[in-house]
Amino acid sequence: MPSASTMLVIEDNPAQLETLLNILEDEGFQPVGCSTGRAAIEACQRDAFAVAILDIRLPDMDGLEALSQLKQRAPEMNVIINTAYATLESAMDAVNRDAFAYVQKMGDVAELIGHVHRAFHAHLVGYSARLEEVVRARTAELSASNIALRQEIEERKRAEERLNAALKEKEMLMREILHRTKNNMMAINSLIALQAARLENAEVLRHFDEISYRIQAMLLVQQQLYQSKDFSNLTLDSYLEELACTIFHNLNANRGRVEITFDLEPISVSADTAIPCGLLLNELLTNAVKYAFPNGRDGMIQVTLRENEVGWLELCVQDTGVGLPEDFNLQESNSLGLQLVHSFVRQLQGVLTITHSPGATFVIRFPQYERIR
Repeated sequence: MPSASTMLVIEDNPAQLETLLNILEDEGFQPVGCSTGRAAIEACQRDAFAVAILDIRLPDMDGLEALSQLKQRAPEMNVIINTAYATLESAMDAVNRDAFAYVQKMGDVAELIGHVHRAFHAHLVGYSARLEEVVRARTAELSASNIALRQEIEERKRAEERLNAALKEKEMLMREILHRTKNNMMAINSLIALQAARLENAEVLRHFDEISYRIQAMLLVQQQLYQSKDFSNLTLDSYLEELACTIFHNLNANRGRVEITFDLEPISVSADTAIPCGLLLNELLTNAVKYAFPNGRDGMIQVTLRENEVGWLELCVQDTGVGLPEDFNLQESNSLGLQLVHSFVRQLQGVLTITHSPGATFVIRFPQYERIR
């Protein structure tokens, strides 16, 4: 918006131009003088003016043509025609070109000043009206946006409520599935125990016990998932430690003859990773307790879990027992347990390293999938 007192005066006569500028300055305006139509048009391109006083006769163009070009560049500017050659025809032409007033030059100066004041007032009224229209339009736009935003918020709230309801339903369903799976596995284990109680053949009974231990390893995963808030991951370190203690208890290995220690980093993995890890630990611990310490020999078994320098997980079972035969080959072993070890390592897409002496050390390195710390 131009200054409330800024105006343009276009007059080719230097003396009359100076007189007008002085009169307008005395009235408190800030007039800018031009002696040609082209100079006035260029001034309008540089600055904004609220009002202009325009002489019809100019040295470079017709004043009415200058009026049209000025209005084209500044439609809101009110232009007062001030001419010494007033005619009805030029007055009508000026009105048609949107002149604000048509004044006889060198007449009553008070009349010209009155037109200037009215022109400024009309400009301010017009500017206020345009501003109010912009404010109304913007207010309506903001109001519509606010309504749309409230609707979107309500829809998101409803979507969130539906999502929470679906998650709760899924959680209940998952708990029910885990609960039933756990109960079914416990029932299977109990049936195996009942059947084993009727057996007299020690070798067959040993096989039944081994099956029961493997079921317990999987059962413990289901139990931890059921008790956890996260059904997709469990803490591998606590699972392996609890499983190892259960195996020791089942094999009566915790009566001072063999000691077990743990060095386990806190690591969470998916159930798909935990189950083969638990079955691996079951086979390796069972093998160590049964065969690494013959004839009542004392010893120690250490279970280690860590993340190595390349980001893989390392599960290590190491004992201080009699060790493995020098010609031991896992691929050629007739032991079902060790064959299962090889199978579980492949399931983890891992690598198994066996050290024969002193004692026996099994190190399984495998990549991490869907792991959460």
